[in-house]
Amino acid sequence: MASDAGILLLTGPPGTGKTSFIRGLLNHAKENCILTYSTDLLNSDSFFADWLGDEDEKIVVLEDSDTMLGSRKEGNGLMHRFLNLGDGLITIPGKKMIFSTNLTSLDQVDSALTRPGRCHDICEFRKLTKTEAEIVAKIAGTTLSEGVDGQTSWTIAEIFSNLRARKEVAKKTAFGFTAGRVAG
Repeated sequence: MASDAGILLLTGPPGTGKTSFIRGLLNHAKENCILTYSTDLLNSDSFFADWLGDEDEKIVVLEDSDTMLGSRKEGNGLMHRFLNLGDGLITIPGKKMIFSTNLTSLDQVDSALTRPGRCHDICEFRKLTKTEAEIVAKIAGTTLSEGVDGQTSWTIAEIFSNLRARKEVAKKTAFGFTAGRVAG
């Protein structure tokens, strides 16, 4: 959160913990966020003008942003807005955009978005090995489901779907929702 760069990109298959990471980051930073999935809303100047002028809302979260991250050369009309807000003429210190995507290759993301100075980091999430998954399951107080024959990796979602006592684990862990508002 202290970075001068305005963009954080999270990539990885569904269920690997990107949303949980965002919740944890917001909770740790004691920040609220605006969450939107609406490309129509993002095409509006008023959305970004309102966000930039709001001192209380420092973070915009764009989950499942696969279609928003494509190249401008391929017709992505939103990208120029993200680039200008991330490190352009209208950059305001302290304002951050967090993108979460299931895209499998960074080649699918406009390279200008991920350049140093604009993008603080690219965090790649993946499935866990059996050893890693067993450790997470043990900490969470559950057992690792054996899955399909020959399964060698598990998502966080698969591990936590096997919880027998969700309420007990929720009391013991820091998982949870942060305050935020959904735009759109």
